[in-house]
Amino acid sequence: MTSCTLLRAVLVPLPEAMPDENCSYPGGACEPMCEGRYGGLFRGVHSTAGLYYPEYGSSFSALVICWVGLHMLLFWGHDSALLHAVAANIFVNGWASLGYHWTNGVTVGLIDKFSMLLTAWLVAGVCFDELTEVWFSRSAGTVAQAVRHRRLLRNGLRGSFWCFSMSIMWIVLGLEAERRRPGLFEATFAVPLIFSLVVGLVTMQPLGQLEGVRPEDERRARGRFFVGVGVALTGVTCWLACEQLCDSATFFRWFPGHVVWHVTMSWGLMHTLIWGAVLRANNFRALVRFYEPPPISAPSLSGEFVARYFLLMPAFDFTPDVQCRPSLNQQHGQQLPLSRTRQILPSPDVSAEAPAVTHVRVPSSAQ
Repeated sequence: MTSCTLLRAVLVPLPEAMPDENCSYPGGACEPMCEGRYGGLFRGVHSTAGLYYPEYGSSFSALVICWVGLHMLLFWGHDSALLHAVAANIFVNGWASLGYHWTNGVTVGLIDKFSMLLTAWLVAGVCFDELTEVWFSRSAGTVAQAVRHRRLLRNGLRGSFWCFSMSIMWIVLGLEAERRRPGLFEATFAVPLIFSLVVGLVTMQPLGQLEGVRPEDERRARGRFFVGVGVALTGVTCWLACEQLCDSATFFRWFPGHVVWHVTMSWGLMHTLIWGAVLRANNFRALVRFYEPPPISAPSLSGEFVARYFLLMPAFDFTPDVQCRPSLNQQHGQQLPLSRTRQILPSPDVSAEAPAVTHVRVPSSAQ
């Protein structure tokens, strides 16, 4: 199959038809959004429902989702494969959403939905990992048998949650791919996000008591978390109001609720994930160092842009720290890999630690 054939297969729209309540597909012409039914703000609202594609507002706003995922991959310097997977799925959701709202294609509609679902359950898994670490680090002890039991219990809880979450996700994907089941996708998308929000609040101990995290980084991550939650909830409210009231209220046919949802949900989710990144830093014996634009000696357009950009789109690195308190596994005697130890541990000061050598002159007669 050539690339052109694959592209046509992905983006091909369904034949124009009115919405069908018995639609057998989870995406496509059978369930257009409000902008697709009435035209929306960017192409003019029509008095009767139909199929008005492309959805210009929802299509171009999906580029923001793509950039959020790319930003996390480019400017978040860390070694967490799970956070990389979340960022990549956000990027995939962006281009799939653009394709779906532009063409009303079935394939991109499926990818749009399922990438959302996978992202939500991956985020829930990351949050549960950090929740168990916080719980078990509070009860860490020194008795070897108790330590082994705690480690086994923690691994069992984490493994069970990951198996449960991935099973739920794939079951829903299979059911939705077979035919549309109203409310199933929405529920299984909302539940892991609500769970992640609750876990984020539970893991917020009194400031300064979080293991291996500097208070200033913790304070900044907390602020970003609450800003992200507020912005994301605003987007959810606008989206639900627009889609639910579109047929009954003319105002919501003009209101770009889906555009607001695209921008605010992706941006807000990125900010909430900063808290998860801070919690994961001690797993790598590292501290989070947020990027601070250098002071601008003379006003310049590029300098102002950089400063404002990283104010809206935070960047950070995991920097090794030898004084970072060890994580739960390291407290229990697990050694770091040699390659990572070489990056973290400073080279010993030979002159300070080596014992003094006394040179004794041997008489020639003794030779």
